[in-house]
Amino acid sequence: METLLFISSDPGVTRALVPVARQLNLKKYSIRVGGSEISDSIWQIETDFKFKYEKFEDDISEAKVKIFLRKALPDMLIVGAGLYNMIEHTFRRVGVDMGIYCFAMLDYWAGYRSRFQRIINDTCVMSLPDKIGIMDELCFNEMVDEAFDPDSMVIVGAPHLEESVKIVHSCSSIIKKKEIK
Repeated sequence: METLLFISSDPGVTRALVPVARQLNLKKYSIRVGGSEISDSIWQIETDFKFKYEKFEDDISEAKVKIFLRKALPDMLIVGAGLYNMIEHTFRRVGVDMGIYCFAMLDYWAGYRSRFQRIINDTCVMSLPDKIGIMDELCFNEMVDEAFDPDSMVIVGAPHLEESVKIVHSCSSIIKKKEIK
């Protein structure tokens, strides 16, 4: 059984990753999850399946990530691409350097380059994954304009699509009861 390791910190991208983990769990992948304090409650509350969870500090060192990945032995990393954290960035960098296939998920149509770079010791450090899951063709074109490799991107659809469908569906009974004036 293949082991998939999800890493997230950003709340928006965590919510985008939860339905992905849910569907892959149904396909019998072994799911492990790691995140910072911010994403911890989202994973715990919004999932309906069992998984092993590891909590990390946002500023976890590359050395600690490497030790963890050597023990966890994931077949694939599925990592967020938030703007304001280090954990996602660090796991992408170390995972790719170790030869672990890395897929990153976007959840918003802005700040593309900033999601994959951090300033560390006055140096701009990139953390590009093997593939980037993006929302749509608009995002694709904007990222190509920012010099992202077109072959590194795959359109996966809008984040939270499944949740939006559930909400709209739950409203349908209310709509049926409402009188049209």
